Amino acid sequence: MIPVLAAAQMREVDRHAIEDAGIPGRVLMEHAGRALAKKAREARRGGESVAVVCGPGNNGGDGFVAARFLAHWGVPVRVFVACDAARIRGDAAGAYDSAVRTGVPIEATDDGADLAARLSGHGLLVDCLLGTGSGGAPRGRVASLVEAMNGSGVDILACDMPTGVDADSGAVPGVAIRAAHTLTIGYPKVGLLLHPGADHVGELSTADIGFPRGVALSLPPAAFLVEAGDAASRIPARPTDGHKGTFGRALVLAGSVGITGAASLAAEAALRSGAGLVTVATAASAQPTVAAAVREATTLALAETPDGAASAEAEQAIRQDVRDCQALAIGPGLGQAGPTAQLVRALLRDPVGLPPGMVLDADGLNVVASLPESGIRFPPGSVITPHPGEMARLLASTVADVQSRRIGAARDLALEMSITVVLKGAPTVIAGPDGTVYLNPTGNPGMATGGSGDVLTGLLTGLVAQGVAPTDAAILGVYTHGLAGDLAAADLGRAMLAGDILRSIPQALMQLEGAQLDGAR
Repeated sequence: MIPVLAAAQMREVDRHAIEDAGIPGRVLMEHAGRALAKKAREARRGGESVAVVCGPGNNGGDGFVAARFLAHWGVPVRVFVACDAARIRGDAAGAYDSAVRTGVPIEATDDGADLAARLSGHGLLVDCLLGTGSGGAPRGRVASLVEAMNGSGVDILACDMPTGVDADSGAVPGVAIRAAHTLTIGYPKVGLLLHPGADHVGELSTADIGFPRGVALSLPPAAFLVEAGDAASRIPARPTDGHKGTFGRALVLAGSVGITGAASLAAEAALRSGAGLVTVATAASAQPTVAAAVREATTLALAETPDGAASAEAEQAIRQDVRDCQALAIGPGLGQAGPTAQLVRALLRDPVGLPPGMVLDADGLNVVASLPESGIRFPPGSVITPHPGEMARLLASTVADVQSRRIGAARDLALEMSITVVLKGAPTVIAGPDGTVYLNPTGNPGMATGGSGDVLTGLLTGLVAQGVAPTDAAILGVYTHGLAGDLAAADLGRAMLAGDILRSIPQALMQLEGAQLDGAR
């Protein structure tokens, strides 16, 4: 997994390297600038020149070093400095002086109009204006330079952070560079992965400039970015002498008249994850439809309301059937009218006898959110999968508030309730009961379609039934779900449906198993 850092954490890594490990800051700047130059050489159009726009700080220092290397490699390069040379301090001043001494063309630029007139004809612009240390919206001269670069029609490579994007939140309070590429230094920053900042990043890559290993992990990081190998390592083993009982049984409490598709999608996804047995507990009137849709699952017809939803009288039948299960999902298409809500509350109020692996989604969450704040509780070890609206209801907050602090909102609830929180979105945020946060890189906008969340619920439930620990199941399940969505989108684009995600799960798991084998070689 890749540590993802907040700005203050990155400053601490930098301080440790310089003060504790004895690596001069100028050495780190040389490594960063060389990596930036290499990326610029790869990203520029044809044989055209590169324009590097530098501010007075260390981000500008990286740009001066990059320009020197580009010139050394024979790449035509010009540097535009957005300040008086006297304002350049510290290591950046040394990098500026070296660039001047080696003949790199350096010009001062006063404002955006002046810069805009000099940007035409370049094959790449490099943004070295502010970097990670800046806060708030760019103002004055810097704002006008950002607008000139964005309006040039030339691809932009951002150094560390696109100017104008908040490194901690991804907020864009004013104008911001719209980069085609971003080379972040050392470790990814939180703001590069959260929206709206992520929309300004383009292709993201990371430069290893020699920070001592282990420091970022000891902080601890704000989050971890999940890689394919991390997901693959959590795939449960399939012993050659196994049978359907070996791979766990899951009960999916889902569906009602008119919403049987949610139950069917969740049940089939649980089976596709590798669960040995899956039973769908659903309202009696919905049972024939669900049984016909998922032939490999068994069904349990429940006492129902006049509207065709499971009623409170179904509690004992569920408790009886779930005794042999290792996982229980509650929510997809279940409904949340009075008698159905009573059923869910009764099960959660007394979880004795229920499987320790419980996954709650959709109506299961909405029922809990309807309780007074003092009554909102989930059995420890549960996995909940809210979208931002459901999360806002659980926290008695707003969607805007949740979206502005996705990592903090998920982490705080996970810690408070001793559960795993899967806050769906871009990116999906996974928070474990110990407060560790994981960001999922897979998935695409085409997955924003009805039923997609039901597929995820089924995947998680099936993995938990197989004995995968809740947070590990979330890491693997969310990654697989997003990868399946990416595979479906590659064939179908925006026309993809939840069923297409479901049908791509086998290919996604096979791809991960291949990555697992490659890593073992």
